[in-house]
Amino acid sequence: MKRGYLLLVLLISAFLIPASGCESEEYKAIELIPAGANLIAGIQIDRIISDQDIIDTYNDMEKEPDQPQTFDEALDKLFEESGIDIKDFSNALVFADTSDTEQMAYFGFIAEGNFDEDEFIKNIEKNTGEEFLTSDYKEHKLYTNENEDASFTFLNDKMLLGGTPDAVKDSIDVITGDRQPVEDELLDAYKRYDNALVSLAMIVPEDAQDAFTGDSMIGEMPISMDAFSSIDIIGFSVDKDRETFSSRIEFHFLEADSVQDAHDTISGMISMFKGMMEEPELKEFLGNIEVFISGSWLTIALEMELSQIEELMEMAGDNPMMDF
Repeated sequence: MKRGYLLLVLLISAFLIPASGCESEEYKAIELIPAGANLIAGIQIDRIISDQDIIDTYNDMEKEPDQPQTFDEALDKLFEESGIDIKDFSNALVFADTSDTEQMAYFGFIAEGNFDEDEFIKNIEKNTGEEFLTSDYKEHKLYTNENEDASFTFLNDKMLLGGTPDAVKDSIDVITGDRQPVEDELLDAYKRYDNALVSLAMIVPEDAQDAFTGDSMIGEMPISMDAFSSIDIIGFSVDKDRETFSSRIEFHFLEADSVQDAHDTISGMISMFKGMMEEPELKEFLGNIEVFISGSWLTIALEMELSQIEELMEMAGDNPMMDF
């Protein structure tokens, strides 16, 4: 349980920080992602922890009694259970190989911030109950837990590399020139989202493509999903400008004909759902969704004001059957 929780905390901590802007005077994190990774993701934690709208929204959410009741309590709980003070981080980049859809066996993150190496390791060991052993790998000092499923190394006092041991070593191999960095198509997809609050790009594993085929049911009406069988890359982003949240889900298609078919399928599904809804708030929500094509990319975009999100959250709290 301790091992699994530590790995989960490492992944969550990495996801709470962005990829863009993550660099030091010695390294650029975006250039350290090893070939073999098929996912890049990030979140801008400095914007999150300083955004009063986000803090207030969390504080006002209905929560279970055993959950942190305030935003500050949530950060405190993360530190108490993991030893990681998320306030020490400023930027990070997450990479992973999701080819094995059964488990996340390969992931890493490259974080930038202000790190006290001894204090960082001491807090993790104290709060998780795990001891980290040291070893050397190509002139880098590795900290690896007793079960050898999590490692750290400090590239300098501003940059931390962590994750599963093989992912950490692969990234070091990129630094030393012994391994190629990730291919351009994944990087190009990720860079579509620039400095978004949340961003992700993923090459779809072959064994996961079956999820996009077959029929889906809306009520008693079957909807063919065959047009989605040629998706090879998925992108996602969430951003915030003042009190407006915007999100994009994007699909890249290998076959040009499939893009229009997928556009028509999604547009039809949205129209159908809109006609089925009785609540005006849900109709407005669906009416705000835009679906459009640009080359081989299909984009589903949505903009919502914070007040609209709060209304939907209240509706979801009053009606447990609603699932957004």
